[in-house]
Amino acid sequence: MAVRQRRDRRFGRRNSGACIATVLAVAACASMSAQDTVRITLQDALSMAGSRNIDLIRADYALRSAQARIETAQGAFQPTLTFSGGPGARYQFGTTPGLSGDQNHASETFSLGLSSTYALYSGNADRAALAQAEQLARASDVTIGRTGQTTLFAIVSAYYQVATARELIGVARENLDAERHQLEQVHAFTDAQTKPISDLYAQQATVAAAESQLIGAQRDFEVAKLAVVQLLRLAPMANYDFPAPEAQPQPDLLQANDSTLVERAISQRPDIAAERARIDAAREEIRVAEAGNAPTVGVSASFGSNFNSSDASSTFGSQLFSQNPSAGLGITLSVPLFDRDRTKAATELARIDYQNELLTMSDLRLQTSLAVRQARLDVAAAQAQLEATTRQLESSRLAVDVEQARYSSGISTLTELSLARARYVAAEGQEVQARNTVEIRRASLLLAIGTLTIPRAQPAPPTPEEIGQ
Repeated sequence: MAVRQRRDRRFGRRNSGACIATVLAVAACASMSAQDTVRITLQDALSMAGSRNIDLIRADYALRSAQARIETAQGAFQPTLTFSGGPGARYQFGTTPGLSGDQNHASETFSLGLSSTYALYSGNADRAALAQAEQLARASDVTIGRTGQTTLFAIVSAYYQVATARELIGVARENLDAERHQLEQVHAFTDAQTKPISDLYAQQATVAAAESQLIGAQRDFEVAKLAVVQLLRLAPMANYDFPAPEAQPQPDLLQANDSTLVERAISQRPDIAAERARIDAAREEIRVAEAGNAPTVGVSASFGSNFNSSDASSTFGSQLFSQNPSAGLGITLSVPLFDRDRTKAATELARIDYQNELLTMSDLRLQTSLAVRQARLDVAAAQAQLEATTRQLESSRLAVDVEQARYSSGISTLTELSLARARYVAAEGQEVQARNTVEIRRASLLLAIGTLTIPRAQPAPPTPEEIGQ
């Protein structure tokens, strides 16, 4: 029996030594890779996001498209100008007065022309189309602000997730060190035959579980960093360090009532302002559609000249510049009588779009109210959770100290000590998560109210290397 115990203890030491070597190897690799690590603070990330975040770049492209539509609408107030000219051939059948000989003959021609048209009145469709384009551009511009707010919240959340994962690595490493120290004590007890060999086996399994938890925490830390890499469109194969955000003074929004916060959100959230602009644009769309029944008045002007080789008595220059120049000016009135109900259908569709925008605004205001109230409740709950986990952590620490003393004196069992330590480790992790969750919930409340801001920057589109070209 003693020989078996010595063999089991040697096996336990070899297992523990192998696991320690594995963890040390992982730490060494991490140390080597840290030499080329790029450090990016939260402020650096927010500055970079304005030019590198995909959502913000797309929002900027949408604004540029809306501005191009404004230029198109403005073109309706400008006249058209067309120049035409070129050579040709003409073949005439029959007798030509003043010509003798063959009745059929061919001649060469050349013509030049300049024409212009201008719409004097089109039922105000052009003005309504311009107003619609301007409102849509305003909506796109304001939408960039809301996209920036959601991007900022995503980055802040990702940074606190990284901070949480980093602290959980510390908790797992501290737990592993404590379990290894406990394993040494159990070895001493079993060598002295004051504790059963089963305690040694159980503690070896506990150490292995602690090592597994550390490996899992390290993996979660790397995954959390990849989320920031994706948000900032960084090179995924490089090494980065995203330090924990510095504590920022937060306005005490919990002192205000729900109605005040909702009114503040409705008055300043960019997405609500953008929806107001879309409603105005939809109203202008109705005016554009209704203009299909209105008469239109336009003016046209033209100037041109031509040359014909059949006139042998005149030269090319004299025909083109002296004999054949002509000019014209006219006003056109068009009154639609029947357009197969296209105007009626377009007007009805425009009114439906307008009603849909009103529904969107109603739903957006409702969602804003719910989001503000839920975010406020989440902040209060997160703060209460932090206070509870802090008390739980302190009690669990005292329980571990008591169970450690009782186990050393032989009063309690290893199982009781392991349970007390497991509760303490769980309380440590919950306290870390609760502390960082408070900051995320505060940012969520600011997002719901619409007070977050991110600096605008010139978009940096993907490089040829990033798209594989």
